[in-house]
Amino acid sequence: MRILYLALALILPLSVFCQENDQTMPSNEKRFRPNPTVQFAGGTGMISLGLGHSYANNKLESQVLSGYVPKKYAGKTLWILTLKQTYFPFKLNFRRHLKKSCYIYPISIGGSVSIYNLPSKNSTELPFIKNSTMYNYFLGGKVEIEVKEQSSQFVEFYYEIGSNYIETYIYHLNRSTVKFREILNVGIGASFHL
Repeated sequence: MRILYLALALILPLSVFCQENDQTMPSNEKRFRPNPTVQFAGGTGMISLGLGHSYANNKLESQVLSGYVPKKYAGKTLWILTLKQTYFPFKLNFRRHLKKSCYIYPISIGGSVSIYNLPSKNSTELPFIKNSTMYNYFLGGKVEIEVKEQSSQFVEFYYEIGSNYIETYIYHLNRSTVKFREILNVGIGASFHL
């Protein structure tokens, strides 16, 4: 039940902010356009592909990612489904220094829920929900660069440094043996606003 509430909390704001007034939105942005995203590591899998959408004047971003970790690195092959929400408090505009628009978002705060190894179609129960759900949190930033001058097409590159609730709890219990850097995960990614 917690996953349902979390999924609604991540996705519901998306539908509210996508319904903008026609007078405030340029004609080429009147429809919902998901942004393809690729991410390496960061608690979403060794490599993850998905879709995202920025809204609320690019201060909020929601993403759905499907990740993969090979058996060689995890003991068994992992498939990970992640719902991610990120908040960007402010941005810095570097257009006056460059020919193309360039925005730097030096700080981002976010969280995600990841579900590991969804059951096969022959499974009658869903025991994986309780044991294979991970709640993550992260800090990061991103750089957004215009693809063509005077266009609404951007490529953004981002980084995230975070952890999850289990590793944080283990660190809290074993501070003498577990180092802080051992509970952190780092992720990098790119998103395409085309």
